[in-house]
Parts: sequence; C-alpha cells; structure tokens
Amino acid sequence: MEPRKDNKIIISGNYDRKSLIKHAVILMQKALDISTGFSVVVNTDIDLRHCGLGSSASAIQGVGAAINELYNSPIKSMDLTRYLAGNHAEEIDGDDEHLVFVQSVGGSGVCGHYEGGLIIMTGKAVPIAQVNLPTELKIVFGVPNEYLHPDANRLIVDEIKVSKNFEKTSADFSKEIAYRLLNQAIPELLDGNLKPMKEFIFDYRWDMGSIKNCSYAYPQIVELAEKMRYLRDDDDIDFIFLSTAGPGFCMVTKNTEKAKSIFKSLNMKTFVADIHNSKYEVIEKTR
Repeated sequence: MEPRKDNKIIISGNYDRKSLIKHAVILMQKALDISTGFSVVVNTDIDLRHCGLGSSASAIQGVGAAINELYNSPIKSMDLTRYLAGNHAEEIDGDDEHLVFVQSVGGSGVCGHYEGGLIIMTGKAVPIAQVNLPTELKIVFGVPNEYLHPDANRLIVDEIKVSKNFEKTSADFSKEIAYRLLNQAIPELLDGNLKPMKEFIFDYRWDMGSIKNCSYAYPQIVELAEKMRYLRDDDDIDFIFLSTAGPGFCMVTKNTEKAKSIFKSLNMKTFVADIHNSKYEVIEKTR
C-alpha cells in the first residue's frame, strides 16, 4: 500500500476481487477527506469466496486499516470498523465497476483490531469478551466439494426471501440465547472452560433453526449438519459450527487429522489454520 502523486487507484497482485479493494480505497478517501491515489498490492494463498469466512469483509477492512495506518490512525478502531461494515458490499461476477450492498456485522474488523482468538461481539460491533485460545488448537475449515459459489447478487435476493425465518428464530429464542450466553457460556469461557460455549453455539446452530435459516445458499448444509450432530459430545472437538451463513463448517481441535477425516467422509475439502490471538500487525510503513 503506497500513496501516489496522482489520484489514480492502481491495484495489483493475485487477488482478483479488485472491485472490493477499489471500494475500500474510495471509502477511506472520503473518510480522510483526501484525493490521494494509492498503489495497492493484494495477494492471497487461497481464494474462497461466499463460503462463510468473511473474506470480502476482511479485504475491505484490511485495506481500510492499512490506509488509516499510513495517516497515523486518525480514525479510532471501533469507528473504522463500524464505518467500513456500514458501507460493506460484495463483488458482482463479471462486473468490476459495480458492487451489491450487503449487510455486515463488523466481525472481520473486530477480529483485526482487537486481541483474542475468540471474541464475543454484540450489536454495533462491540466486543464484550475476548479470550486467548491455546495455540495447540487448530481451525479446520470444511467446504463441500460440489459447492460453486453463487454470485452475491443472487445470494442477497435469496437471503431477503427468507428473512422472516431469521426474525422468527430471534422471537422464539432470543431470551434463551441471552441468558445462556451471559450467565453460562461467557463466565465459563473466562474461567478457561470452553465446553459451555461449544454447547451454546452448537444448540443455537443445530437446534434453534440457525442452520436451516442459512440453507438458502446451499440447502445440503442441513443434511451435512445432521451427519455431524454426534460431534456435540465429542471431547476431541472443542468447537464445531457453521461459519456465518456457510456452507463452510469449522472445527476447532487439537486432532486435525480426525477433523479432516470427518470432513473428507462428507465429500468436503479442508483447510487448516492456526489460532491467532493477536490483532493485525504493521510489518513496514511506506511513509
């Protein structure tokens, strides 16, 4: 990321969702009230889109944080997270000049700006609990092999069609969710006991309608989830959950081979990541 002497936005690197990068730069130009152009290089080892990883938001939040750093961070972390999340959008296949507006809760920004391998976030992207996870744990992410990511334009239309299902889940379970989270899962988590949080997340996803609600993009996730139901009581798996709206599922475990084998048996490709308990790092400043 380097400021230019002209007002052009030049994007290079192997990351091909360049409309997202341009969008982030324009948002930061407006936020900082500058007309400076930027040369931006974005590279990625894995391009998984619309799988539930927050990859679009991570790209936008990352570019925003980098430009903010170049100007000595005049925008506070929470304000920047909310600003970029409130103006979140995703790419349209085959169209580098337009985006589709999509809601974002700000999770990618919070994970970048705040420490903790596990962060509990409330409305307005406020982190209310942050804990470091043991570094010997790994995150194993599974994506169905046959999944072909739909265009964001189609996804948002499909999601709007089922929005009443999300509202019903909220009406039916919000009190239980709040009680268990605040009185059981978070206190135990802060004491180092992960199991109540695992059970809380599992019950919300599997038994309160969350996975079914999120099946608009890939209906087969309901059947996949049922085949993994037994893992709620498997002590080798510290957490298992559908990643946002899926269709990717995550397992957090020390036994990566077991998790990979389970996903493979369900015809899912796997990716393994380390636990990251820190916030983003500035490797080098160009100005």
